[in-house]
Amino acid sequence: MSQTVLAELVGKTVSWIEKIESGRANLQVLPNIARLAEVLDIAPYELLPDDIVDVEALTRGRSVPALRQRLLSYRFVNPHYLSEESPPVSLDVLTQAVSGIWSAYQASRFGYVVAELHRLLPIASATAHASSDQAKQAAEVQMAYLYQVASCVLTKLGEQDLAFNCADRGDRLVQDSDDLGAKTSVQRSIAHALLSNAQYDDAMAVVEHTLRLIPAGTRDPRLISTLGTLHLVGAMTAARMKNRAAAQEHLGHAQIASVALGEDANYLWTAFGPTNVAIHRASVAAELGDYQRAAALGERIDVSPMPMERQVRHRLEVARALHFQRRQRDALALVMRAEASAPEQVRRHFLTHALLHDWLRSRHMAPSADLHSLARRAGVLVA
Repeated sequence: MSQTVLAELVGKTVSWIEKIESGRANLQVLPNIARLAEVLDIAPYELLPDDIVDVEALTRGRSVPALRQRLLSYRFVNPHYLSEESPPVSLDVLTQAVSGIWSAYQASRFGYVVAELHRLLPIASATAHASSDQAKQAAEVQMAYLYQVASCVLTKLGEQDLAFNCADRGDRLVQDSDDLGAKTSVQRSIAHALLSNAQYDDAMAVVEHTLRLIPAGTRDPRLISTLGTLHLVGAMTAARMKNRAAAQEHLGHAQIASVALGEDANYLWTAFGPTNVAIHRASVAAELGDYQRAAALGERIDVSPMPMERQVRHRLEVARALHFQRRQRDALALVMRAEASAPEQVRRHFLTHALLHDWLRSRHMAPSADLHSLARRAGVLVA
């Protein structure tokens, strides 16, 4: 396919295609990645900068490849082949372990989360298989939460297809459950996995379907939190579809939910509340290309009430907005501040890699020891 034909199909100039191909520019905006992937008939994550998937490949039981092998193993998904090395535990022990792994994820300890998933998923499966009636359903809910956190961390590490697979498995586990909070919580992860893989129509369909499951006027804080979070996913999805009106409508509904909740809380690990709504207002502005507004909104938000994972993602979003405002030094300082708090998350995140690629080539940003040191730690420059 010629550059001219590709440019026409993507809706960009030939000059833009030339810069992408030559490495003089990189793909930072997910809708651009999604459109180019669609034209080339490949998965969007194949176009993300650098290889951030194959981490710790030689460390048994701690790497993403090891977790992938377990998740895709037929013996793991078929209870008849459960290993004797993974005996069942009590529901209380399993519930505490699930809560602990979610806390680790929200603290941006991604390596630990991957290792714990590798260990806990077989235990959860054995526990559910060994239980009966109501206890079995409760164990399956906890296993669904494990698949949900697996989906979240794998999305962060670039394994989009496997992330969706995990979210879908979690959904199947709670379909017959009476726990509406669990059902809607897992559904939001499916919507987020689809959003991250640029499947916007499907993501919006999941959001709209799940919103209809939640009773109007509910006072259950868990359901209010999932309701609000679903609207935030809907807002981001609409923004990436360049539907400004729909994005603002979802933000408005999320704001109403945050008022009903009355505080920044963490029911079902949503980290939902007024601060998260404010964060998403800035993120939506950035997705719509309003970088000046995104930077202005983002810099004013006190993110300290949020879990570390959400704080760091917000700082990377603000750094991107500052970058497009030609405030590269401020953006670099913000990325380095985020790295000090959550090195694993920052060094592996595609936004970090995209920004570093631009800064290393930029004529507007003088090379510095800080920039080159960060680029080496992130694997963008070879030491």
